[in-house]
Amino acid sequence: MYRKKHISRFSFKNIILCVLTYLQLIVMAIIVIYPIIWIFGVAFNPTTGIDTVRAIPLEPTLNNFRRLFTETSFWTWYRNTATIAIMTTIFVVLLNTFTAFVFARLKFKGNKVGLLAIMVLQMFPSFLALTAIYVIVLSFGMIDNIYTLVFIYVGGSIPFNIWLVRGYMLNIPK
Repeated sequence: MYRKKHISRFSFKNIILCVLTYLQLIVMAIIVIYPIIWIFGVAFNPTTGIDTVRAIPLEPTLNNFRRLFTETSFWTWYRNTATIAIMTTIFVVLLNTFTAFVFARLKFKGNKVGLLAIMVLQMFPSFLALTAIYVIVLSFGMIDNIYTLVFIYVGGSIPFNIWLVRGYMLNIPK
């Protein structure tokens, strides 16, 4: 008759593995949490220079926030960022979803060539196109325009997102 070997949950090996796992989790938590604590320390630090900043300030103050809201154009910056983020999200989701659907479901001449071109575009780092993008933006007179950033962000997301969404759509039954 076959007997199942009884393995104790409290064996030396299991205890060591558990201790090492928790030790690794604690180290990773410190690595992740310390920069966040440091950012809050910078925000509440009374000095203006970053060279004298402490993670936990000795004399916390709200002067940095007062200066942010009274001496800068914070709300304009926030509105511009929100506008760019919302518009980019809408256009990226619509454009990439429709394009990925076409490549996943429809068979047409040039399907494989189009996917290959998208994959080749994905291989190049986006900073290689910065000079060309700047010349195009300059020639259209779109410097200092938040919509220019929307076009750049949408265009830069196309190659990766089409492949990502197309792979998802191929797994959905027709």
